[in-house]
Amino acid sequence: MAMTDHSEILRALPPLSLPNGAVTGRSRFVLTHSRIMHETLAQETLIINLEAGIFYSLELSASVIWQRLIDGLMIEEIIHELQNYQGASAHVSQEVQLFISQLVSEGLLTVGDSPTCRENSKALPPSDAASHSTGEAGLTQKYYPPHLNRFNDLQNLLLADPIHELADAF
Repeated sequence: MAMTDHSEILRALPPLSLPNGAVTGRSRFVLTHSRIMHETLAQETLIINLEAGIFYSLELSASVIWQRLIDGLMIEEIIHELQNYQGASAHVSQEVQLFISQLVSEGLLTVGDSPTCRENSKALPPSDAASHSTGEAGLTQKYYPPHLNRFNDLQNLLLADPIHELADAF
């Protein structure tokens, strides 16, 4: 399968606008603060914002995007990878950008480039992108538009932090 160079398409995209300014396809992201915990199990990522008492569930493509952002990949690298997934539409770029803006709006990620991002970057050369979009069994992964599932039904329990309240008393 011949690889398509998507750089022209990515350059033509309007920049992702966030409260702190425009973000380009070459932007990287970092966790907003240390009280955001995340864990990926199979094809689902669970995120807890301990400061706000809200937890999130990311499934399938959304989980892949989160992992790639945490690994330090740039937006354009993530879009390029997802465009190789089975069933990817022409709207992948817009869907990824919208999803990232939701993550930033929720206070989970912020634009940044830490040494950890650069060290963990698993950026793939264009020739390897198609093979990276395959699952463990060698089958091409299916693309699903990313969706951020937000839950605040345990907010009171997550915000109740008796260890820290007790430590503050001394």
